[in-house]
Amino acid sequence: MTGPGYIDFLESNAFVSTCRFKAIQWFIHSQRRFNFCMGTVFKAVNYVDRFIETNQCNGWSYWMMELLSLASLSIAIKFGETCPPSLHEIQDGLESCFEASLIQKMELKILRSLGWELNSITPHSYVELITWELSSVMRPFVVDNLSSRLNDVLLASSLDVKSLVYRPSVVAMSGLKCVLEDEECLSYITTFIPQDQQLENLQSCYELMQEILVRCRKQPDANGNPSSPDTVLIKEQVAIYEEQVDLSFIDGPNTLMLLTNGLKRKRGEDGHDHCVTKFNKCVN
Repeated sequence: MTGPGYIDFLESNAFVSTCRFKAIQWFIHSQRRFNFCMGTVFKAVNYVDRFIETNQCNGWSYWMMELLSLASLSIAIKFGETCPPSLHEIQDGLESCFEASLIQKMELKILRSLGWELNSITPHSYVELITWELSSVMRPFVVDNLSSRLNDVLLASSLDVKSLVYRPSVVAMSGLKCVLEDEECLSYITTFIPQDQQLENLQSCYELMQEILVRCRKQPDANGNPSSPDTVLIKEQVAIYEEQVDLSFIDGPNTLMLLTNGLKRKRGEDGHDHCVTKFNKCVN
């Protein structure tokens, strides 16, 4: 889990918070396009959150966030998918198009930053356990429908930074409470949650998720309803190549490189769009 300082950072930095929101929308779009496992999406979100928490700085640019999102999803795909698409294919929906070698270098940056701890517990980690338990008292098609609805609720909650306050188990059980009407089954399933998390935290998390679902129903596009992921699609992409980007902007928890002049498009001799970058050090 991320710490309370991370939530404060996101609430005080609208740009990074918005980029995180768009990244999760893009993860949802990618999952539906390539039929990824739901666990792949939740792991990618976890990697993004933990990396940003470790490398907090006001010098983030949008292309940096896209590269981080892309590399995080690529890492998650390696652990959860048997037939992964190419690095070029999964970039559909991004404003920038990154060279494969640049993505792989960013993957290494993420892995080192996370201490190679990738098997994170996410709210989705509990879905399989919950459905397995319910399969003994419910018909298979009912359990499948319940699992699908639960995943949608958990995806919607991941878009709201406030949900990061709660443990994954509490988020999972709050989501189940939103979709399961059988109180007897619900009371049985809640025994999976640590006792110190079952009272006030479960109720407050459930109330938050109800608010999120109400917002999604009223304004699906603005609030990132998982049923409308295509709002993040971009038709034209800017190409970014390894030799034009210096990934030393990620040197640790306190130092980043700030892109001062942005990414400027120019036409190269080979007919491709290139990007010119300048970097100055920025200390958080």
